[in-house]
Amino acid sequence: MQIMLVLDHPVSASFCGALADAVTQGARDAGHGIDFLDLARDDFGCLFQPEDRDYFLGGAVPDDVAAMHARVAAADALVFVYPIYWWTFPARLRGWIDRVFTAGWAYAMEAGGNRPLLRSRPTALIASAGAGRQTIEEFGYGAAMRRLIDEGTFGYCGLTSIHPLLVPDVHESAESRAAGLAAARALPRTLLAS
Repeated sequence: MQIMLVLDHPVSASFCGALADAVTQGARDAGHGIDFLDLARDDFGCLFQPEDRDYFLGGAVPDDVAAMHARVAAADALVFVYPIYWWTFPARLRGWIDRVFTAGWAYAMEAGGNRPLLRSRPTALIASAGAGRQTIEEFGYGAAMRRLIDEGTFGYCGLTSIHPLLVPDVHESAESRAAGLAAARALPRTLLAS
């Protein structure tokens, strides 16, 4: 089985980098292949460009987007690792989604309403947060993120088997970080069994 892992964090030696490494090791331990995309270091422009708009309006798919389409299509599971910035994912990951989860490929625009086109497969969203779990839920941020990210982005395109892993209090709690790393390492085995 093949897992595509997309990491968005500007620092390799970050906690998000450690979470991505834990997923990678867990995938290898379980005998799965890993296609690792590090948005901060790999050569993929995450800014929506005029050629992306042209593609949206029926033009040719940009070569780099076509290559990402092929990588996503080849994956049996998807894993996204990112810190929570402003109660969502960072701009670079948002830009990757804008450019890759495109109309005509990830969803169809139709008169009666849009229709998802991606085949559903297990999709893990591993997010680190400086805030505690209680704060996230008390102020409705958890529900908002589930609506915007799980349903409004991934579910909209057909990815409905969402497996969120929130690692709260990453700046204050060594226990939370350790539990998050253990869960990330165990994730590939359970993700592809779902």
